[in-house]
Amino acid sequence: MEAILRAAQQLRERLEQLVEFTRPLPLRKRPLEAEAALTRAVQGAEAAAKAKGVRLERSVAEGTPALDADPDRLQEALSHVGVNAGEASPRGGTVTLRAEPAGAGQARLTVSDRGTGIAPEHAKEVGRPFFTTKAGGVGLGLPTARRVATAHGGTLTVTGRDGGGAE
Repeated sequence: MEAILRAAQQLRERLEQLVEFTRPLPLRKRPLEAEAALTRAVQGAEAAAKAKGVRLERSVAEGTPALDADPDRLQEALSHVGVNAGEASPRGGTVTLRAEPAGAGQARLTVSDRGTGIAPEHAKEVGRPFFTTKAGGVGLGLPTARRVATAHGGTLTVTGRDGGGAE
């Protein structure tokens, strides 16, 4: 009976994720310091990172402008990306969340890891709704993050790094 209740709860959570993904994405933008945005993102990904034995670091380059962003949506997006990076990292690895100036009063937010990288056969699929390589995964984390980035006037790209990992 307990297994049935757990399975029903998981199904309910997945359905809620799907419904949320299909709804319009309202934003409540306000000025947000990059340091605060990265701190919130680390808090959102911290439990998953600790469970994997991965350290989360944040770095804000000098001159990074404040963001005009919805703090909750931005945390959601960066946390999804941070969790994925942590899951791809080896035990004892590090995931770095970085903010830096991107010109014209804009900021670039980057999440990077030194995990297994992206398999060439998956490169075009990463970020597509419902694509996942994780057992039990739904495949909505990166698409949700991309959706949030786009709603803020930005982009989300995922690229492999020389020597392993992704950014």
